[in-house]
Amino acid sequence: ALARFITSDLLAASQLIGLAATVASGVVIYKIAASLRDANTGLVASLIYYLAPLTWTNALSGMETSLFVLLIVLALFSFARDRLVAAFSLAFLATLTRPEGALLAGIMLLATGNRTNRSYRTAWTDLKTALYAFALPMALFAAWKLWYFGSLLPNSFYLKVSESAKLLPGLQYVRLFAMSVIALIVASFGIRLWRARPVLVVATLWSISLLVFYLFVNPLEGLYDRFLWPAFAALCVTA
Repeated sequence: ALARFITSDLLAASQLIGLAATVASGVVIYKIAASLRDANTGLVASLIYYLAPLTWTNALSGMETSLFVLLIVLALFSFARDRLVAAFSLAFLATLTRPEGALLAGIMLLATGNRTNRSYRTAWTDLKTALYAFALPMALFAAWKLWYFGSLLPNSFYLKVSESAKLLPGLQYVRLFAMSVIALIVASFGIRLWRARPVLVVATLWSISLLVFYLFVNPLEGLYDRFLWPAFAALCVTA
């Protein structure tokens, strides 16, 4: 909408946003992985993301994919730094971009229980943070959307999750993505920092749950790679 004040070529504007978000996502992935071990680890993680051809296909698609990925990895970065207000606020913005963003907020709230030196007071503080940084603004937005549009979610979302005669209707699309994901998951088996670094738990649960969700979704287009790309970005960190 802001770009419309400058140009009527909104496809080009969307592509510029996508490219900027993609470059920024690689930098954030580098910072997350580097904070877990060292600079070389961060470099490997960002290169995995940058060298995947679909990363740039999605960047130039003009869709919301790259922006959504950026919001997800920024939320993971904030969570890794124990900045929960920023993490849950970014999850809220991600949910405005795509409904699946709410899944990340739930996973982060669960993963706060994996933090060391956790007490009842800390647990209550984490819950309050999630309430005012995510749940409250989400409730206000949902109320407005229900009043204005008459539905909570986009029509395309309702269509994708409607009943299907097939068992696991999204399998035919998720499996096209599976080999890349399996390779990254196998590369993650050597991780020994699960307890000390809850962000690894969040990144893994986010990737798995997003992939599982799309197994049950009715495909409306040729490929679901762009819907699954936020899972790929998170797996670059764990790999």
